[in-house]
Amino acid sequence: MQKSITPLIEKPFYVFGYGFVFLLYRTFLYGPSFNLLDAIFLFSIFCLTTIVFSYLIKKLFQPHNVNLIILISWMSLLHVIAIAGKLGFDYEHIPVKFYIYFYIATVLFIFLVDKVQKELPPQFNPVRNRFANIFLLILGIIICIQGAWNEHNRTVLSKEHNRNLSLTINALQHPGILWILMDEYGSSDVLQKEFQFQNPLDKVLISRGFILPDSIQSRSTSTLYSVYSVFNMNDSIIPSSFFAGKDLLNNASWVPFLEKNNYQFQNISAFDISHHPMLLNRSGYPQSYYDQVLAGSLFMMIEMSYRYTPEQCDTYNQLVIQDLNNAIPIKASTPRFIWAHIPIPHEPFTRNADGMFINTINENNVQEMKKGYTDYLQYGNTLLLKLLDRNPDLMKSIVIISGDHGPRFSFLRNRNNALSPFMAIHFPTNFDTASFKKIRYLSEVPVFINKYLESR
Repeated sequence: MQKSITPLIEKPFYVFGYGFVFLLYRTFLYGPSFNLLDAIFLFSIFCLTTIVFSYLIKKLFQPHNVNLIILISWMSLLHVIAIAGKLGFDYEHIPVKFYIYFYIATVLFIFLVDKVQKELPPQFNPVRNRFANIFLLILGIIICIQGAWNEHNRTVLSKEHNRNLSLTINALQHPGILWILMDEYGSSDVLQKEFQFQNPLDKVLISRGFILPDSIQSRSTSTLYSVYSVFNMNDSIIPSSFFAGKDLLNNASWVPFLEKNNYQFQNISAFDISHHPMLLNRSGYPQSYYDQVLAGSLFMMIEMSYRYTPEQCDTYNQLVIQDLNNAIPIKASTPRFIWAHIPIPHEPFTRNADGMFINTINENNVQEMKKGYTDYLQYGNTLLLKLLDRNPDLMKSIVIISGDHGPRFSFLRNRNNALSPFMAIHFPTNFDTASFKKIRYLSEVPVFINKYLESR
């Protein structure tokens, strides 16, 4: 038996084994999205591409070990974003020059590996193949065990979200709720420290009766996880993957609680929230099994570069603003909770402070990036104030204006500032202002709103 197995594990199957283990790992990030036919198709494409490129590389370059070259090439294509993250780049802000330098370095590394391979004796090849094949087999088993554990945790988390639904609002008349989330809008303290920008919105909102907490944080720089923590009134556990986070957001507890107390929920965002469908798919997070498998690869980044041009992003922003302006004046028989997620001042910066469209910002110039961010933020301030001026009856409602986290640029002097979002809230009647000003985390805001509603 051992004699029959040994020749097999000494064959260079590790390239195909790597593709299978990679697919296995990405599948177990969120098991419910798995589609067998899609998985077979993706693995078949991987194998076919590997065979074709192996043949071409052998014909054109005659390397000593084509399998290692193919393996390094696949790893550089599928893990480029993870490598960028390890080097300190944020997913949202990876400059083009990183990709250029990275793939130049990859080509040089391939030449180095091939040169080393030529110096090794032929009897080393079966030893290397055996090691690689056994390593991938063990890794695949570990991934399966870890995946089963993640699925167990996902089920536990889903049940955990129902804990807050026992609350009851006793008031017969509830004020409306409007939450405008400005994506990547940092706290005024962070704007002052990192951008030398004094945010004029603070004084304007305070003069209109808004409360600004002394300091507030999100536990994550991911928009999905920050929003998920708000709608589940809990941020103590980070989901195992973006797909798991989306599932938990779509089964979030806060909206059903409010709906049980006669609220109508209107979702103006790029996420499905408590089974209320998104406005449009513009979040950038995985939406399908294909997305889940290819997320973080060069293929996905190329596809996203076509989907998220400045023109397309600005068109979406204007649609959100238009829908919000149309939704607020509507009179309803029961109170409404309107949630609007506006990707401002999130990149790409498509407007200057005067609202004029701009197409490009030099990401390699820190000062230009800072100005682009603060100009876009001021444009967002103008939109917010016009909205409040146009709808004076909003002062009879609970109005929240916040970020989801702070700015996430690599030039920040203190990376913890990326966790500090803007926050301002208006209650239509007196409330425990002192307690709210001491609020610590973004996910605590819904709890305060519930307490306010219960106290009426």
